[in-house]
Amino acid sequence: MKKLVTLLSLGLILGFTSAANASLITSTDYSSVVTAPPANWTAVDTERLVDGVTATSGTGRFVGRINSGSALTSTDSYLISLNLASLFDISKVTLFNDYGVQMTHSVSTLTLSALDAFGAELYSADLTGLATGFTPSELFSGSIAGVSTLNFNITSTNADSSFEIREIQVEGKASMPSAVAVSAPSALGLLGLAALVLFRIRRK
Repeated sequence: MKKLVTLLSLGLILGFTSAANASLITSTDYSSVVTAPPANWTAVDTERLVDGVTATSGTGRFVGRINSGSALTSTDSYLISLNLASLFDISKVTLFNDYGVQMTHSVSTLTLSALDAFGAELYSADLTGLATGFTPSELFSGSIAGVSTLNFNITSTNADSSFEIREIQVEGKASMPSAVAVSAPSALGLLGLAALVLFRIRRK
């Protein structure tokens, strides 16, 4: 019984510690990556957006191709949606813009928004002057709980051209699943119960 109580207490402590640690969200954490280009624009190598590769050499990058389309604007934007397979608490979002001989083929401004599982907006920010080259652009740093989708509405590109993105890097931790969620009062109650049982064992 004493061993059981010890394991219970340790499990709760480890659970809280694990939940507190954010890490890089990988391609397997997404249910889908969807693009919605404006008229005459196309998408090339969508999977490159979250493949974990940020290298400045090679061809491993996503391309939003303008073709015969018009320059992007706030009312005619290029939408990229990262749909998570489960809810995450997001702590950081970083954009690795284009790098190379055609650095003008890069994102200049965008609107970042986070949605919950019901499509309600949890966060939104208009971002300008995004970096190109070796330096990535930090789009968000903080905490957004219970995120299901991250939307990137690209509203302009440098030189009003096609654009390339090496990676969209997201950090966070899985939100506590409702099926196994333990509220703070419940968790304290369990710890108290464990302490009480251990106290009674020691008195015998």
